[in-house]
Amino acid sequence: MVLFLRNDNNKTLFEVEVWANSNDERGDFVELSATVHILNYSNHLLNEVKNKKEFINTFEMLSELRGWLWERYFMVDDNDGSKIDDVVSKLRVALTKVASTYNLNLIDD
Repeated sequence: MVLFLRNDNNKTLFEVEVWANSNDERGDFVELSATVHILNYSNHLLNEVKNKKEFINTFEMLSELRGWLWERYFMVDDNDGSKIDDVVSKLRVALTKVASTYNLNLIDD
């Protein structure tokens, strides 16, 4: 599953990919990769955003979602592939809030 934050020109500012990875020793576990698309993000920041500091802080937090997954979400529970739907659901809630705050579009693929 890939979730995107895009502007009104359909330029991707951020994407997060979530998948269940299989490992012979551990079994299935959830992993994610978060990417800020720096060119689109920067152009949007320069041309469209009024509260630039808040926007920067928000996207810094988004870039650290892998840390959230391992250091917070799975700190209290075992990481196994069955948790992927819950992880995606929590990411959707967080990204919906960001999209609403900054007039972006949340797209899933």
